[in-house]
Amino acid sequence: MDVFLRSKVFQVVKNPKVATGLAECFDFGSKVEIDEMHLASGGGGTNCATTLARAGRKAGWVGILGKDVFSQIEGESGYSNILLTPSGQRTILVYRGVSDDWQKIKMPWGKIKANWLYLTSLGGDLGMLSRILDFAEEHAINIAINPGARELALGWEKLKELLERVHILILNREEAAKLANKPYKNLAAIYERLMGLAQQVVVITEGARGATACNGSTCYRVGTYPVKVVDATGAGDAFGSGFVAEFMKKGNIEKALQYAAWNSSNVVNKIGAKAGIVREFPKKKLPVKMIEI
Repeated sequence: MDVFLRSKVFQVVKNPKVATGLAECFDFGSKVEIDEMHLASGGGGTNCATTLARAGRKAGWVGILGKDVFSQIEGESGYSNILLTPSGQRTILVYRGVSDDWQKIKMPWGKIKANWLYLTSLGGDLGMLSRILDFAEEHAINIAINPGARELALGWEKLKELLERVHILILNREEAAKLANKPYKNLAAIYERLMGLAQQVVVITEGARGATACNGSTCYRVGTYPVKVVDATGAGDAFGSGFVAEFMKKGNIEKALQYAAWNSSNVVNKIGAKAGIVREFPKKKLPVKMIEI
C-alpha cells in the first residue's frame, strides 16, 4: 500500500551530508499539516502488471502479501509513505514487510504460462532469481528484468552470469554506472560493459532527460513529453514495463521507447504509480533518434 502525503511545509534543501546532496525537510518536533492524502496500491510487480494489462497483454502477478488487512500470510505486507513536495519531488519511506522473503511462499510454477516474465525486486534473493531463470529457459520464456536495489548491491561479480541469461535489462543511469563500475558521465563506457549482459536490449533511463536503448549494434534515444510532474512515483516501472509491452509485439525498439515514454509521462502527471498508466499508443509520437555511443 502506498500512502501519499503532500504538504507545502515539505521543503527541499541542500545538504552535503546526504548521498544526493538534497534533503526533504520539515521542522523537527512540529505538528505538520498535510494538504492532501491519497491511498493506492503499489509495488513494482503490480505496477508493471497493470501496464501490460492495459496495453492489451494477458498479465498476472506473483508476489507476497502479509497477514494484515490486505492478506492472510504471517507477517505484514509492504507499505510506503511518500512525502510529496508542491513541485512533485518526493521521498519514499519504505517498509518491505514480507515482500522480500520468498521462502514464505511456494512458487506457483504450474500456473505460470507466459511468453515473457518481467522481474522487479526480489529482495536480493539470487537463489530465487536463478530458479526463475532455469524455469524460463526450460519453457522458452523471455525475461525482462529491472533489478531491485538489494540485487544491484551484490555487485557485478555475483550478478554477471545471471544477467547474461536475461533478454532485456532495464536500469536507471545511476544504477547502470554503478553496476558497470564506470563514470556516470561516460555513457559509452557504461554500455560497452553492460552490452555483454542482456541477450537482446539494454535500456537506461535518465528521468527528465528521457532514455536510451541499445541492442549491441544500434543505439537509440527518446526524450520526454512536456508534462507537469505531479508525482514521480512509479515512473521507472511505467517506462520499463511500457517498453516491454510494446517490444514483445515485434521487437521494435523505436516503438517500444515511444510507448514507454508516453506511459511514464502520463504516470508522473498524476498521483500514484497506476492512475496514469495508458491504454493505447500515443497519437503524437516523440521522435526517436539513432545515436552514437
